[in-house]
Amino acid sequence: MPILPAYSNSSEEHSRPLGYYLCILSSLFTAGLIIIGKWVMVQGDPIFLGGLVLFIAGLILVGWVVLKQGFHWLRGISRTGWRYTIIYTVFSILAVSAFWQGIAMVDASKVGFLSRLQTIVIIFGGVVILHERFGAMEIFTGVMVLAGAVIIRGTMSMEMSAGFWVMIFSAFCFGLVELTAKLLVSYVEPYRFNAFRNLAAGIVMIAWGIVRGTAEWELGDIWWGIIAMACLGPLAGRTFYLYALRYAEVSKTSLVTQIQPVFVVILAVIFLQEYPCLRELIGGGLIILGSWGVIFFNPQVVSKIMRINTKKHQSY
Repeated sequence: MPILPAYSNSSEEHSRPLGYYLCILSSLFTAGLIIIGKWVMVQGDPIFLGGLVLFIAGLILVGWVVLKQGFHWLRGISRTGWRYTIIYTVFSILAVSAFWQGIAMVDASKVGFLSRLQTIVIIFGGVVILHERFGAMEIFTGVMVLAGAVIIRGTMSMEMSAGFWVMIFSAFCFGLVELTAKLLVSYVEPYRFNAFRNLAAGIVMIAWGIVRGTAEWELGDIWWGIIAMACLGPLAGRTFYLYALRYAEVSKTSLVTQIQPVFVVILAVIFLQEYPCLRELIGGGLIILGSWGVIFFNPQVVSKIMRINTKKHQSY
């Protein structure tokens, strides 16, 4: 069985085990991205370096798409598909830029835990979009996640304070990215809009670094890190996750991806010798449990997010 099966429009052809498999791979690769990124981003302008990561991944993905569909790979996307693609790309630029700024300022394990705040944005955003009512469990799990974030904030020094808020902003933007992606997969194949997003976002971030005068092309030994990040994150990890949205229930894939901080902590201990303190583990545990809870008690909301506008679905 190929790692990435042929795309199918039929919702009846989901393969749940494959979806879980792709989610676990995505979480592991993204954890590796954070660990390598912690080493890379402290050696230059995080936005420019992050742009290089996306640009390299974008070139590889575009090359793959061209081989698959030819040079007219963007042809046939509907207006709605383009609208969601542009929104998805803009939110991605904001989210990724803030993420790499934050990872240069905050310990890797804290990044792993705080990044899970995007789950609350996804679920609560879905509740708003679907005009659902907020119940007691939504409030309880939301408070649990916020309590975890406050505990982690208490473990940070003054030097890390700004990084904490940058990561909060990044998590919020990533939540909007995921909400948009869940709408977008009904109109455009994941590998197509992921290729466009990586290339376009990479160009914008690199251009921003050039305009600001922070672009540095003589990167020496960290080039291999940038290439590895491109392969682990936007190339493999992101693509696997987007396909997982097509082959498993969204509520289940969202639950599986909450294991990412566990991978981050393990890799941070092994490769960075960063040992999280007890308060950080407690705060991170509350965030993960709260994220699991809000998904577990709202499976209908998570599932409905994927079905928004599917009646307007157009073939491609």
